[in-house]
Amino acid sequence: MVEEERKDIDQSKDELANLIDDFEEEQQEKRVVKKRPGKAGYIGAIVANIVLIFIVNNILKWGVPFFTREFTKVLWIINLSLSLTIACNIIYLIYDRAWFRNLTQMFLNTLSLLATYITYKVFPFDFSKVTGFPFLGLLVRVALIFIMVITVIAAIAELMKFFLKLDSEA
Repeated sequence: MVEEERKDIDQSKDELANLIDDFEEEQQEKRVVKKRPGKAGYIGAIVANIVLIFIVNNILKWGVPFFTREFTKVLWIINLSLSLTIACNIIYLIYDRAWFRNLTQMFLNTLSLLATYITYKVFPFDFSKVTGFPFLGLLVRVALIFIMVITVIAAIAELMKFFLKLDSEA
């Protein structure tokens, strides 16, 4: 009798182990594998940044009323940031390793932070001609601060992902 109970217990253990294995396999199949951006994403980023370079370099010529001549003082860092973003995306088309993307994205985020900070300090905007919203200048300053905070967080996240990728490859 005891022997039969042991066999039943062993059989139940085996059945439970099989159920757990089946469940784990199903869950693994259901998991969404995180994909890298891919060539289309890199090409899209290259095109978008080329368009942005064209816009920022012509915005004063177009006479947008709230941009001041001070914008020329920030143009160099904006152009540098956008140009290096284009360069990195071209490299990603050729060499697309996660650790490399994380490292370069951290660098690009840091450069973006610098561009945003210089824009904040120079503040090449004059919203006095914009009627109906007297606090627009303050709102833009707050938005620039918010962008800087988010950019710092993004840079730290990329740095952490970089080190995790190195650790997992070791």
